[in-house]
Amino acid sequence: ALRVLRVADHIHRASHRTLLDGQRLQVRAGVHTGTVVSGIIGKTMFASDVWGDAVNVASRMESTGVPGTTQVSAAVYELLKGHDLGFRPRGPVECKGKGKVQTYMAPVTAPADAGTARSPHAPGECNVVNVLAQFVEGALQA
Repeated sequence: ALRVLRVADHIHRASHRTLLDGQRLQVRAGVHTGTVVSGIIGKTMFASDVWGDAVNVASRMESTGVPGTTQVSAAVYELLKGHDLGFRPRGPVECKGKGKVQTYMAPVTAPADAGTARSPHAPGECNVVNVLAQFVEGALQA
């Protein structure tokens, strides 16, 4: 779970450094923990996928989250609370199929260049490949 939060943090940092129409990109992330089933789908064009309640709750954590943050379930909070990460309680949010679910906001490390975001692209363009490259580079260094 700690590694997943680090990845989410790198995604936030990379997106924060990218401008789209003069605005910083803001990504929502959601994290939950639990059992999943994985498999390969298709006869000619194969794709892998994961299914399960944990996937659905993580999706709800993302969809009910706040742009620029990572929202985690109480299960993730309980798993990591001994690491003194600085989780902030958000309170219960309504999650489809679950009712009210207690959530927490994970801290996001502010990028060192938070005040100087600039786009290396033409105005109005966003090079997603560069954002992903920055993310992968940061995740590999973690």
